[in-house]
Amino acid sequence: MNLALQLLKGHVKGVRGKRSSHECTAPVDLEDGSSNSELHPWTRIPHILEAICAYLNDIPSLARLARVCVAFNEPTLDALYANIEDFIEFLKCLPRDLWILKDLKKPKETSSECDPVKEKVLHFRRKMTRNDWDSFMSKSVRVKTMGPPLANAHRTLHSSPKLVRGLRVQYKVGESVLGAFAERPISIPFPKLRQLTGGLPTSVLSAVLSPSLRHLDITYSNLEDLDGDSAALAALCPSLESLHLVMPFPAIRSDLLSQYVQRLEHLHSLTGWLPAPQTILEILRERSKLGALELVLFHGHHYSTPDKESHLHEVDSLALEADSYEHVLIALDIMFKSSPQPSSGLEPPSFPVVRSLSVRAGLNESALYSLVSPLPRLISHSALMDLHITHILIRSEDDHPPLHEALRQLTVFHNLTALTVEVIESCPAEDQLSGSQLSELVSHWPLLEKLRIIRPRDSTTMLPKDPTSMLDLAAILRACPHLRNVYVDVLVHPDDVLALSEMLDPSERFENLRYLALQHYTARYTDVEPIAYLSASCAPFLAHIYTWGTWQKEFWKLVAAAASVDRAVKCRVDIRPCREMTEGLNRFP
Repeated sequence: MNLALQLLKGHVKGVRGKRSSHECTAPVDLEDGSSNSELHPWTRIPHILEAICAYLNDIPSLARLARVCVAFNEPTLDALYANIEDFIEFLKCLPRDLWILKDLKKPKETSSECDPVKEKVLHFRRKMTRNDWDSFMSKSVRVKTMGPPLANAHRTLHSSPKLVRGLRVQYKVGESVLGAFAERPISIPFPKLRQLTGGLPTSVLSAVLSPSLRHLDITYSNLEDLDGDSAALAALCPSLESLHLVMPFPAIRSDLLSQYVQRLEHLHSLTGWLPAPQTILEILRERSKLGALELVLFHGHHYSTPDKESHLHEVDSLALEADSYEHVLIALDIMFKSSPQPSSGLEPPSFPVVRSLSVRAGLNESALYSLVSPLPRLISHSALMDLHITHILIRSEDDHPPLHEALRQLTVFHNLTALTVEVIESCPAEDQLSGSQLSELVSHWPLLEKLRIIRPRDSTTMLPKDPTSMLDLAAILRACPHLRNVYVDVLVHPDDVLALSEMLDPSERFENLRYLALQHYTARYTDVEPIAYLSASCAPFLAHIYTWGTWQKEFWKLVAAAASVDRAVKCRVDIRPCREMTEGLNRFP
């Protein structure tokens, strides 16, 4: 990359020198291919030009680079228009005399917020001419992605209000724009579009769809507006591989969704928490390999395991939400049911591969043990790397195995790199997991990088009910040397700090540790220096501490400040109230 930038600087300097030299009295015409003679031979290689454009990832720099030379013009314009985050902003690249933004008279107040939203509507002043369409196609043919970044799990609609100069502004397209696209002289306005996120109004969506599309964000409104026309969507996007439902709504007709899934033959990812009746699961089990699935299993639906064998044997990421673990197990049985393996065979049974599994069950909750006990008999032991279980418990006191016995059933998944178990409203008899028990369990997962065990706290003291000591934490870090994120109930006691300082070898460091949840037993200022010294010497790259309560935050900020003196990495301290625990940990690093 540095070599590419040096070549770029040398070329720009050469062009500027030519313009200012006495031998060149006339200005250099960048439209003339003769300017390419000034290029370094290496900058004629397309990959180097692409590397330069990728490094200049802001619009002003790319716009300036496009004006340097003809050789840079085309690859720079490709990079400039490759990723468009807003459809209306793209339309504003058309000739200025074509469009106009008009304000609506009355500001609108959203249903969720009281701040007024100013609405602006983009209209066309006149009909689009052939030159206007040529200008449009010169830019749209370069567009590969449109909408918010796919990595943003909380991306919003294209029509959502945006903050402009301190005001919330909502942009819309007028009837003149919709009419122009309805009468367009070209069949496919965005021929190279591969990713469309954020969701668009159906009237605009139908004009944007492309045969090259691989990922599509779609709303329930789009599905209902296209009711009975699922074949048209499959014809317009025959290579569609991923479908994401924006703003889920549980009242969607399951038969309508089944039609789309059935007709899109190359579809392997369904996200956005789609309702999954029996028909959806039976369609998915006919596909050999799937990417990401986020499905909701409703108590009102009837599920029964088909007699024939499933063709599905590999899923990259599977997330299920249900009323009970019984529905989760039935769904797994429907999707992965295989023929019985002979017990006397030489080869072990082949289990389906699931690399990431997330389960959330509540309301009609059964014991956590009822899920994790049969789980090793359903999926591959060596393939599972990420496991996230949210255990919502709303029931009377029953005799169920304690938490550590339930987690022991997961020790067969020896390649786990991330484990999250979130227990909400648990019964005291079942929520039993000491620090020593946890340290013994994690010894079965030596590759673990993220460990999160979230349990209810005492409502009066806000302290953990069954905390993990510093000595137990050290045993956990020794058993799992790759751990970066540890989010368990660690309660620091002054006596443990002294014992740990004497127990650890001076050269022993947990250099991979980045995130840690901590709480001090007394939060006395006299304990700041010993803990800071221990943190700086044993966890030199610790960057984030999570704690509970303002008084705990002030204590750990003093510890972080004192520890930062002896190390280059500064540590940030944040409060995480208990009510945020119930919303999951996806927001955490």
